[in-house]
Amino acid sequence: MKNIKLSELFDVQIGLVVSRKAVDFTEQSNNINYSKYKVLSLKSFLEDNTISADFFNEIYTENIMDEKYLTKENDIIVRLINPLKSFVVTKDLENIVVPSQFVKLRNNKSSNILSEPVINEYVSIFLNTFSNTKKMQQYKKEDTWLVNSIKQSTISDIDIPVINLEKQKEIVEFYKLLNKEIKLYKSLIEKKEEFYKSFLQNLIGEK
Repeated sequence: MKNIKLSELFDVQIGLVVSRKAVDFTEQSNNINYSKYKVLSLKSFLEDNTISADFFNEIYTENIMDEKYLTKENDIIVRLINPLKSFVVTKDLENIVVPSQFVKLRNNKSSNILSEPVINEYVSIFLNTFSNTKKMQQYKKEDTWLVNSIKQSTISDIDIPVINLEKQKEIVEFYKLLNKEIKLYKSLIEKKEEFYKSFLQNLIGEK
């Protein structure tokens, strides 16, 4: 099985230090032509490695944001704060500012000349299971894991196993099914907890 480094597949871009671009916005600023952007936050990463827009932050800037700091469909966004998590950007999550707690992986030209294509969803799944591997433990021992965060260079250096396209698709479909089942089980548990709480409250309230 062939391995390939993330830096060979993607342009690895660290996110924006938001404080360098954000400006204070007050009612007195309404006559100034500021640009408004939504910003990805650590809270917006959910347990199932999906993104919730409910937890986006907002900023105003004096100038149009550089495209390299904005999400684009099919980008992979990787969280640098422990635990390592990632997701693939969908059309509805484009043009969100990526802050410095994340890196953005965007397909580069070399990804188009591989004999075996690599699906971004497969890469994201690999990254979401990578933090528990022996390789990540090795990175920690080498002091590349600092203050519970991962260096951009560490992400660039990660080796991705290149497997055949059909196998990648199988893994992606299996992962989607797994997440769907987990959500259903969690929902069932929550409903049962509410039922039992209500049942106990009724028992306690009986005379």
